Amino acid sequence: MAGIEPNLYVRLQETLLKCNEFKSDSQLKAIFVDSRIIPWKNQLSITATPQERVQAVIALLSEQTSHKTSENGLVLLLRVLSKQIDSEAKLHHDLVDLADELETTKLEGKKPKPANEVPTQGSGMEIPDRPGCYIRTEGGVIIAIMLSLAAIIFALSPEWFYKPRQLFELAWVYKDREREREIEIEIEIDRERDRDRDRDRDIERDVNKTAFLAPTRQPYHVAFFDSPPQRVYNFSSIY
Repeated sequence: MAGIEPNLYVRLQETLLKCNEFKSDSQLKAIFVDSRIIPWKNQLSITATPQERVQAVIALLSEQTSHKTSENGLVLLLRVLSKQIDSEAKLHHDLVDLADELETTKLEGKKPKPANEVPTQGSGMEIPDRPGCYIRTEGGVIIAIMLSLAAIIFALSPEWFYKPRQLFELAWVYKDREREREIEIEIEIDRERDRDRDRDRDIERDVNKTAFLAPTRQPYHVAFFDSPPQRVYNFSSIY
């Protein structure tokens, strides 16, 4: 159900506070022996002040409905209270008027909104943030035409409905193949890098081996001995 309008809510509080039944929890519970409102007797809250008691009762009964008469619970309470007061008293008329007004408000809140009604500014209907979300359709003619076209297309060419899925799958296959090709290229680059590294290592090893096995050039001495006077000539040559 729709909530209670602010002005009506204020008038309800002011009028109910004038009723003696709201002076205590026991007095309020006593009025609920009436068969029209007795189903909610055990749901009454324990409160400290009349104002809290009024607010609690309004909150409890405003959204309740009688299973027997389908009347609103708060409307029934107002009618029960009005019967406790002299019909000539102003409070009696205030309670009856509030009951009638609240009943009218609740009935209007139950009316379904027309299916083809478009929300406008100030109409009380929510307007979506994005324009164009509402399209006026007279009896759902546009929707019926669209569904009919879809059925005809499916009957004539069912494979057309599966084209997007096939294209999607082909795109994924192509993407996977491209990724596999990239991985193969990366692996081949790594292998070529390893081969170059091994080749450089072999060349370096051969150079070191050649240098180790090369003959060492050692100096040798030649001595010539002359007849007297004794002279010795030492020649040293390094090849």
